[in-house]
Formats: sequence, structure tokens, C-alpha cells
Amino acid sequence: MKSLFRLSLATALIWAVGCESPSVPEPSSSTSAQALEQLNGFDPLPRSFDWAMAERFPTDRDGDGVRDIREDAAYLRPESFDVTLDGCPQSTPTMNGASYGYTWHLKRERDANDTWQVTLPNRGCRFTHTFPGQGPYQVTLTVQGPSATKQYVQRVVLKDWLIVSLGDSYGSGEGAPDIHGENTNFPARWADERCHRSYKAGAALAARRLEETDPHTSVTFLSLACSGATISRPTYNQGQFDTFSTNGSYQGSGILGKYIGIVPPSPTDGPWTSDQFLPSQMERLQQLVQTRRIDALILSAGGNDMGFGDVLKHCAVTDDCHEGPF
Repeated sequence: MKSLFRLSLATALIWAVGCESPSVPEPSSSTSAQALEQLNGFDPLPRSFDWAMAERFPTDRDGDGVRDIREDAAYLRPESFDVTLDGCPQSTPTMNGASYGYTWHLKRERDANDTWQVTLPNRGCRFTHTFPGQGPYQVTLTVQGPSATKQYVQRVVLKDWLIVSLGDSYGSGEGAPDIHGENTNFPARWADERCHRSYKAGAALAARRLEETDPHTSVTFLSLACSGATISRPTYNQGQFDTFSTNGSYQGSGILGKYIGIVPPSPTDGPWTSDQFLPSQMERLQQLVQTRRIDALILSAGGNDMGFGDVLKHCAVTDDCHEGPF
């Protein structure tokens, strides 16, 4: 009987021990974060950070509805460029209540002797910084999580395209004003009235498209094209079909020589004094750009040197213009 009692007691003890919950403490939030980071790897930016240069294509700064002509040195020969750096994770940048920390380091790599660099702690995941010029930079972003750190490094190359347009009405945008006119009380409006220069010209539209489609570059655009300009052949305002007749007031040429413009100053029929003429486009280009390298030069010229406008006027008022000669 005693043996049977002992066996029953032992069996009960074994069952009680097997059913008793282990005395193990619940894991803390920091322990959970560490375990999650160890299991999944800490990588809040799988595609690294992003960056974009600020757009530089001329805007309507005075609010009159037409983009402004920019010929100032700060625009054409900038010494610095604004860049937006974006290292914000797509998901909420917290883990168990602990926010991420962001430290940015920028180092210029222009040449072996270049010492420019800057460390920017506590700037957040997205901000805009001014970089001292074009060229390559090594940008390092360090993201500090609750219990782990991840570093991202990119070679950021800043490039601002200088696009220049020279020439005649094809280049200036004749026929495509910035704002179309309705009547004499509401005439067409141009970015530059004297040359009928418009931001709807082909060169301007192409430059603007480049600006908008590539966030890693910016565009500086300069147009000096002027409607009615020739390469070097002088024209004269004599009101008939031959603008090369010396009977009228001297208008100049435009690209290689000074020019009065398609909308001349008073008196509208001339003659004009020397200081009323616009400088040649080549001379003005050298004054404005100076030693800066031009990345793309768009040139439209030659039609007016051959009397293109005279041919059109002749054909508009006669029925035998196909017979020539001109």
C-alpha cells in the first residue's frame, strides 16, 4: 500500500512540474527592437537617399504673367547652387517610440588638394543646402536607429547647363508671344518687346523641358535672338520690298553688328543715334557670359541675309512671285 501511495505522489509531482509556467520575464521594447534589427537588418533606406538641384530656368518674379529676362551675373555666372537632400524613409521614421537621427557629411572632390567639407548633424532627413559650385561631391548620410546605425554614401555630381540662343525671328519666337494679344487694347506681350523674344520659342521650350525632366541638373538659359536680325548684312528701313536699299534709315544687322531691333525706339522710322542701337549678339554674349563655358549654342540665322522677309512681303501682294527674280 505504501509503494502504491509513493507512486501516485511521484506521478502528481511530475504532472505539476510539467504544467507549471516558466518564470521568464517579458522582453523589453529595446530588446524587441534589437532582435528585429538583427533578424531583418537595419536598412531604412533600401534605395539610399535622393537629391535634386533647384531649378534655375527664369520665372515670373514680378508677377506680370511673363517670365523675366535674366542677364544678371548672379544668374549667368553663379558661384553656388541649392540642392535638396532627401533621406526620409517611406515608412514612419520611428521604432518603438525611438526616432531616427540623421547626420550628413558633404565633401567636395574637385581635385586631390580640395579640402572643402562640412558635417551637418541634426538637420533632419530632408533639407536644402547651398553647395559651393558645380562638380563632384561625396555625400554621406548616417542614420541612427534605436540600436543600430546605417551609413549611405553617394557621389553627387552637380551640373548646370548653360544654353544660349542666338539668331533671328526663328530663334526669338516671332509669332509665338508669351501672351497672345486680343486686339489693339490688349496687344501681345513678349518677354522682350524690342526683339519679339519669347519663352515660347523653340530653344526656350527645349531648355525648359530639360530643366523639368532631370532633377539632378539645372539649366541656365540665355536668349539674345532678335526678330529681323541678319548675320552681318546691313538692313534699312525704307518701307518697301528691299530692306537692303540704302534709301532708308540704317537698321544694322544683329548677330555680328549692332541692330535697332524689330520694334525700334522713337523715332520709329529713324534715323537713330548710335547709342540707341543694341550691341551685336556676339558682343553682348561675351559681356554676359565672359569666361564661362557654353554647353549648348542654338543658332538660327541666314534667312534675313537672303531677303526672306522681302520675298514674303512681295508674294503677299503679287500673284507672280514664283517667277522672281528677287
